[in-house]
Amino acid sequence: MKKTFLLTFATLLLCVCMVLGLTACGGFTQDDIDNAVNDATASLGDKIGSLEGQIAELNAQIETINDEKDALKADKAALEADKAALEAELAIKEIELACLKGEHVWDGESEVEYIWSGDLAKCTVVFDCTHCDEKGSAESVSINVDEDGNLVAEFDGGLPSGIYVAPFVTGVTFNTDSEGYNEDTNTFLVSEENSLAITFTGENFDMLNEDKDFAVGIKLEDNWSFFDEIYDQVYYGVSITIEKDKITYIWDYDFTRRVMNGYGINQINGFILCDNNTLEMIISSTVEVNLTIQPDTPTDEWVTVTTAEELRAAVLAGGKIRFGADIESETGYDLYNDTIIDLAGYDLKVTGDYQCTFWSFANSEVTDTVGGSILYNLVSVNSGTLKFSGAIQFEYSKYAINGSGILDLSEYTGDELYIYAGTFGGLILPDGYALYDVDGELIP
Repeated sequence: MKKTFLLTFATLLLCVCMVLGLTACGGFTQDDIDNAVNDATASLGDKIGSLEGQIAELNAQIETINDEKDALKADKAALEADKAALEAELAIKEIELACLKGEHVWDGESEVEYIWSGDLAKCTVVFDCTHCDEKGSAESVSINVDEDGNLVAEFDGGLPSGIYVAPFVTGVTFNTDSEGYNEDTNTFLVSEENSLAITFTGENFDMLNEDKDFAVGIKLEDNWSFFDEIYDQVYYGVSITIEKDKITYIWDYDFTRRVMNGYGINQINGFILCDNNTLEMIISSTVEVNLTIQPDTPTDEWVTVTTAEELRAAVLAGGKIRFGADIESETGYDLYNDTIIDLAGYDLKVTGDYQCTFWSFANSEVTDTVGGSILYNLVSVNSGTLKFSGAIQFEYSKYAINGSGILDLSEYTGDELYIYAGTFGGLILPDGYALYDVDGELIP
């Protein structure tokens, strides 16, 4: 644009010079020259004005474009902010969905728990989820053995390895400071006041389970006999407390007497733990002690009972027991001592599942000197002789009496009885009674 302006201006000067030259030669007047200059100048001003207008218009267009550019930049920034917010919300929703699916994530710091299968073929780790309040879990991807012989479970997802260390026994003690213990004879007399408390010490006892357990052996004279288990115990009368580094094993008076009566013995000579799967003895767990019980001193006087608790205490001591009211209890009664029970016209109702009215291990008698008494559950004659006399009624849907001991019905005057007679060691019937099989056929 500047180049065009200079060219136009040069042309104008040339014209002026020509006019001046012509004037000098006498061809033009001063007015002619002035008019020519004015005409040329006016034309040049018009062009300059036109160019300046075009420049202003272009500047306005540039300003508009810049405004539009700034607006687009602002829109882009807003869209990018919206995109970031949506991406953050999407990430949160994806985490929530993963947690709902059980795909939890460990926080990398909190304590985890390991649960081993019974056969130790796999391990599950349980952990706190870093995204929610739920617990997460993951199964092992492999089980290996380290240089110490311990099982090591490996997991994906950065979870720490789990090490299974088998429980082991380091020693054993019992309460030798008890008044029931006689150090000179190494005898422990279990009584109502003094229970035998054995403490097995060791490590990892909290890892015991149904498949990895200790068996308890008791010594009868010179022979060891399997008795029970620690974790999956059978005899719930014994008290067992399992901690990480010790097991407390307590025999009280009632349980000790039940065991000895059941075995037909009056002394136990020791205890030991074994591996429950192999029954291999753990020598460090051996307890050498002669365990006996305080003998009962039954009274010749009749003891009247009116509650389940009174009856239980009375049969524990043995002797003569007379009912003074109907009695109902959830659990049955063990007859370990020679006992005579006079129902005296009252009822005894045992309601618990898998319970018997009586488990008889001694020579006992159940009678009704008044009449009308009812027993509502099965009676088991485990050993010794159990005698029924009088017109006692049995309300039981199946067999009223079974067992392997001797059943004496020689003075029984009640209704017909259904008994499982095939396993009794002996059966004494009164005159006029006979046995029939389940088909109603007379048994000679």
